[in-house]
Amino acid sequence: MSLDINTLFIGFLGSIIGIFLTGTYGRITTAFKLNRTRKILLNYFESIAIPKCGKYLEDIKIGIDLVENFSKYAPNRNRENDRRKLDYMPMFNSDILKSLNPETLLQASYKTKTHSLLIEITYTIEFLKSQMTSDKIANFINRIKYTLIKKV
Repeated sequence: MSLDINTLFIGFLGSIIGIFLTGTYGRITTAFKLNRTRKILLNYFESIAIPKCGKYLEDIKIGIDLVENFSKYAPNRNRENDRRKLDYMPMFNSDILKSLNPETLLQASYKTKTHSLLIEITYTIEFLKSQMTSDKIANFINRIKYTLIKKV
């Protein structure tokens, strides 16, 4: 059984085509995955993070107003209305950003600067979540109550 040059050439060409198709398929599936990741990030920022940042600022204004005018609000305080004014923001967290592999996040963000901004946004959201206005107001009211009970 002898192999001629044509058989070797066809086998070699077939393996080159197979390697090319495998590499191309891998790149295409990676591109689709990164595109889905980008869409998830954009959707998160458009639907949750940016609107909640605006609501966070509104809550801060409400909190400042409550603390500055606490003596006016205290006698007429209606707990049900206060709860409706403040948003506890359970969806405002960085879990989506933290769930992504750092390498995938870097590839999905195209540029190193964008990746750095995403990391900074992650830590900023965590900080803001730990400094929620609703928690601060509840702590303020509890301290007032504790002080009044202690004096009585």
